[in-house]
Amino acid sequence: CWRRAVAITQSRPSLRTPAKMATASRLAAFPKGKGGRSSVSGHVVTVFGCTGFIGKYVVNRLGRCGSQVVLPYRQDQTATRHLRVMGDLGQLIFTPFHLQHEESIYNAVKHSTVVINLCGRNFSRRLSQFSQRDVHVDGAERLARISREAGVERFIHVSTLGASQSGDLQFHIDKADGEEAVRKAFPSATILRPSNVLGPEDRFLNFFGHRAYWKISPLLKEQCGATKMPVYVVDVAKAAVQCVEDPSTAGQTYELFGPKTYKMEELVHYLFRILLRRFVPVRIPEKLYLNVYCAPTEFVLSRRPFTTRNEAQLIYYPNVRAPGMPGLLDLGITPTPLEEYALYTLRRYRHHQTVDVPMDEVERVDGAEKFI
Repeated sequence: CWRRAVAITQSRPSLRTPAKMATASRLAAFPKGKGGRSSVSGHVVTVFGCTGFIGKYVVNRLGRCGSQVVLPYRQDQTATRHLRVMGDLGQLIFTPFHLQHEESIYNAVKHSTVVINLCGRNFSRRLSQFSQRDVHVDGAERLARISREAGVERFIHVSTLGASQSGDLQFHIDKADGEEAVRKAFPSATILRPSNVLGPEDRFLNFFGHRAYWKISPLLKEQCGATKMPVYVVDVAKAAVQCVEDPSTAGQTYELFGPKTYKMEELVHYLFRILLRRFVPVRIPEKLYLNVYCAPTEFVLSRRPFTTRNEAQLIYYPNVRAPGMPGLLDLGITPTPLEEYALYTLRRYRHHQTVDVPMDEVERVDGAEKFI
């Protein structure tokens, strides 16, 4: 339990003094080996949000290149068990922390050369100790400030595409305020702005995969023509690791998006074609969908609602790029098109008689509607 660990640290003298920080042990910061998990890259990286969707891909990439990774966690230890196989012996260090307890944050970053902030949430629970703003603004500022005080060299903050203080969504406003707070606390921070991140555990492809069982395709009437540029989660992880290895990315902001642009209705149609399900679009007014379907599930299923109002808006609203911003190609990463990984995620939502049909035969399957 993090509370027990915090109680132990409170009984010890504070290490947050310049003399102690200067003599902090950083033996893992000396590279050795030929590369790979059993080598030492010279980076000691703390990954906040390591148990989340993007976090495990970032940890795996860091482990593959021999980085020592500090993994702060807030849940039970079983929440981190899938991360324990991602690095060599002694290269993964687990430590409990709390986003509002500065001493536990300091203990997680005091020996690190790089800190990556992946903490975020797309919904607020009833009776929860964290609101979205607590995580995206106050928490991000606290992590950046303590990292700078601890002598961390690099800070990488993951925001979202379309973050703007004049945005239409409160999520984008909070993310923009978080970026500003991080810049003030850690001026040389690197900021990554991914669009809708897709992968096996996402809340986008799986969202429409579940809707396939409804036998309809719900769409927001006002957002059918919205443009989407989804990005693969592995590409986002590669971008984060590239920023760790390339010091020239310090102080830069990168927008991460896929190689193709889709119209929202056309994208959903394509996903249903992968599922071999009949595409029956139902264009629902936005206020009706958010207030009649999403709001009650937030109240009844407060622990993890199926779809929150904020999450529905993030799924259906357009991805807006800022002009002239660098992206994946500037980091030397070729974006992965949706067509290469969509089937891997959506296959489990197919009918059992068509689960093995490859993509190159989808167009030749007759009478797919009989499997609905």
